[in-house]
Formats: sequence, structure tokens, C-alpha cells
Amino acid sequence: MWRLLSGITGTSLLEESDNAQRRTNWHNFLIANDFWMYDVLQEYKRKSGRETSARDADIEEFDLTDFRLVFAAKRRINKIAFTSQQAAD
Repeated sequence: MWRLLSGITGTSLLEESDNAQRRTNWHNFLIANDFWMYDVLQEYKRKSGRETSARDADIEEFDLTDFRLVFAAKRRINKIAFTSQQAAD
């Protein structure tokens, strides 16, 4: 996702090797570009042996965010993007 946002905006978001500095840069980028991020899952558990997997298919237990509450609180939302089709569904 950060590579895609870097390409769209022409901003380098992956240069820093220090995780804390990279997170600070990401945070500042989101604020400067009026982006807001929210997790689709409030809590989740990955399948045994797949705890470090990034694949949605490896999630077996989860609690979804109630986006009706999010949208009611954040009325200025005019576009929504997801990092996977499963999250969008």
C-alpha cells in the first residue's frame, strides 16, 4: 500500500530504515494529504502455523469494525479504498 501511495503522490514513504521514523513519516503523509485509515478487523486470530502470514485467507477468527458507527462519526468521507477484495466485501 505504501509503495502505491508513494507512486501516486511522488512522495517517498519507504526510504527510512528506522521503523519509528517510517511510521512518523506515514502518519505525517496521511495528515498532509487528508487521508484517514481504519482497520476492517478490530481483533483477529490467524490459523495455527500461519501467525505471520499477511494473507486474508489465513485469518480464522475475527471481529469486524462496525463501519456504520465510523461513517456516522466521520461525515466528511468522500472516497473509500481497501487493501484487498475480502476487506471490501
